[in-house]
Amino acid sequence: MITASNIRLRPPPGHPVVAEEAWRRGLPSAWRDAVVAPLWFRRFEDYEAAASRRVGYDEDGLPCWCDYRYRLEALRSDDGEDFYAETLYAESGRSWRLRDGRWLHYREVLGEEREGRGFFCLGEEAPR
Repeated sequence: MITASNIRLRPPPGHPVVAEEAWRRGLPSAWRDAVVAPLWFRRFEDYEAAASRRVGYDEDGLPCWCDYRYRLEALRSDDGEDFYAETLYAESGRSWRLRDGRWLHYREVLGEEREGRGFFCLGEEAPR
């Protein structure tokens, strides 16, 4: 039986191992030595849902960093003729796996008030 604990992912053949510096963005300096650094990355896009996700993997092929963005839009019109997309809700987040196995999560939500509210928290699970 294949489970998350006994499968080891490796970069796909021909996939370059890169040091994408974006994984450090937003990481508090006090936590920099406590996180596992990713060695390679995969990007997932959903253009219809205006969503994206990037995942960084360590030397064992296990996820150790995640970055996601999601935006919900609706068409609006001031005059019934010209339409534009208005963001109703947006969410973004980043997560880093700590060396002790916990995850440091940062989540920011932009609501109708147009004010983003972000916060950090620690968790036992990887982002989904």
